[in-house]
Amino acid sequence: MAALVLLGLWFGLDFVGAPRLVDREPVMSLAGLMLGLLVAFLVAGACRTRFMAPVYSLALVLWILLQVETHWSSYVFPASPAKLRWYDRVFGDHIHLLPSLPERTTPDAYHTTLALLLLLNLALAIRDVFRRASPASALEAGARA
Repeated sequence: MAALVLLGLWFGLDFVGAPRLVDREPVMSLAGLMLGLLVAFLVAGACRTRFMAPVYSLALVLWILLQVETHWSSYVFPASPAKLRWYDRVFGDHIHLLPSLPERTTPDAYHTTLALLLLLNLALAIRDVFRRASPASALEAGARA
């Protein structure tokens, strides 16, 4: 639960903005919808809603795929000149933790941290999927009833 809160707080910087870290996004946007989903997952998790871990895992996989396409594929493989220009225009003045590579985009510090938080949340969500599916967890649930 703490990792989800941390992800929500970090992603929430999108709506406040932080100079050289992340530009401010409007709440009525795809990012706003994603923040709303994070809040819904947090509430559902707090209420121990059944089947939430698999749904949250799927949502995280989709978000990670979006991040890979936008920020990471062109760091690993050469980017097109158009993507290099776009990326430099949008993220060029942001702080970067990773080394710059020729003909590649370099994810900024915000998106590098976001990727780590997404991977952490995915690992914990997958752990929860298997924990709830294991016979031991069913026995523990029965013992509490």
